[in-house]
Amino acid sequence: MIKTFIPADSRRLLKSKKFLFSLFFFWYLSLSFFRHYSLNSGIYDLGIFAQWSYLAGIGEYWSPSSLTEYVKPALGDHFSLLLVPLGLIIRLIPSAYTLLLVQSAGLAILSSSFLGLILSSPLSDRHRWLIVLSVLVNPFFFNSSLNDFHPEIAFSFFGFASLVFLREKQTIKSLVLLSLFVFSKEAMAVFAIGYAIYAWALNRRSLAIGVFLAAIAYFLCASSIVDVFQNYSTSRYGHLGESYPDVLTSLFRRPGDFFSALLNRQSLVYLAGILLPFWAFLCWPAAWPGLFAATPLIIANLLSASAVMRNPIYQYQLPIVLFILVAIIDSFDYLRVRLFGSRLGRRTAVFLVSSTTAFFLLSQWYLLPTQFLRYINASPAILRLEIELSSPQLRVWANERIASHFSARKGIFYRLDDINKMPFDVIISPAYIQDKPPKSILTKFRNLLFSYGDDAAFVETNAIKEMLDSSEYTCQESSILVCRGYGAQ
Repeated sequence: MIKTFIPADSRRLLKSKKFLFSLFFFWYLSLSFFRHYSLNSGIYDLGIFAQWSYLAGIGEYWSPSSLTEYVKPALGDHFSLLLVPLGLIIRLIPSAYTLLLVQSAGLAILSSSFLGLILSSPLSDRHRWLIVLSVLVNPFFFNSSLNDFHPEIAFSFFGFASLVFLREKQTIKSLVLLSLFVFSKEAMAVFAIGYAIYAWALNRRSLAIGVFLAAIAYFLCASSIVDVFQNYSTSRYGHLGESYPDVLTSLFRRPGDFFSALLNRQSLVYLAGILLPFWAFLCWPAAWPGLFAATPLIIANLLSASAVMRNPIYQYQLPIVLFILVAIIDSFDYLRVRLFGSRLGRRTAVFLVSSTTAFFLLSQWYLLPTQFLRYINASPAILRLEIELSSPQLRVWANERIASHFSARKGIFYRLDDINKMPFDVIISPAYIQDKPPKSILTKFRNLLFSYGDDAAFVETNAIKEMLDSSEYTCQESSILVCRGYGAQ
């Protein structure tokens, strides 16, 4: 069946990195833009990263964000040094869409780079398309594009490329790219420890020791800066100790607590979920170095008291996936002779089936026909306002649900108490939505199919109108309540 849809020059097409990049860039960009456009992006993490990027772009690296209850500046949250160059971009286009565009491009570079290495093997056209489709429905790439914005996701291709260049013995390029990836988040020093394990497996012992020591030193230094604003060692690993050294030494001091957190039924389910989309192309013993190198990241997620770090919809799984992708490349090299032929056809078919199965089990696909359609009627008005109010000099108050759309500025607030504390140029909130039976047949069918109904939403809007009733603001309301004042009228 699939042969019917394959163009005659598909081999040339699938070998084209530009085509693969464009295909995946459009896919990820459509997903992330639609989520943001349909008012489903949150303050955590798209809103605060848009504001932090803007603050970093104007040189205010240590100015706290107004969108979080923690008093955290741009470099105080995971010490993400890549927010500095990213801030220069968002100064040119001050919008959260800018971050989503950068992240979509990064994921597209990662996907197309991996496919470029795999599809360079002498495969049939049908097998090539099966592999491309499998990556398109990979749940971890899909979830990453729908999970707001995170620097380590946007720049994950740096981490993957560092491993590829390590395989090819291009040490300088590999170390530069590894450093850039570690600069995306202080916790990616754990990725660097995995890199050291992979280098050791490739008999690069001196390099492995050097990277391991440098990763430990960088993590201790960067985390000491982050801990001033929020102590992640306590909030996520406090059950094992009061600091990261305490957590590591709990293996010897409190082995019962350590291993009960590490080895349990949930851990096995977690590992099975991570491997599910990829296992068809993993071949032993070739895959072991890459998989073993992922263990520091896996252990960090398993030991955490926060279930978020093990949830497949969040960003914590993609750095692990980078090692799995390298394990697949190692497997292809190992089986280059044996794999091709009928056995390859079975493996590519299983690869697609396992990726599709994992997609439905682990991804957020169900949000597209349900949650993402809920506020779509208000989306055009929000987009028009975002363009109209794009100047970062305006001080904006926005409902928490839509604050991420106006967050690329210093003056952005969302708490009701802030309205009485300071003047704003514009106050924006979607109109109050009452809980009532749906009128549309499609909406009724959606609610029946997904057991989904609309609750009352944006109840803060009525409170805002009462607060501003006798103020100097001029308010207009249709699908959006917009109150202008203090020079913005």
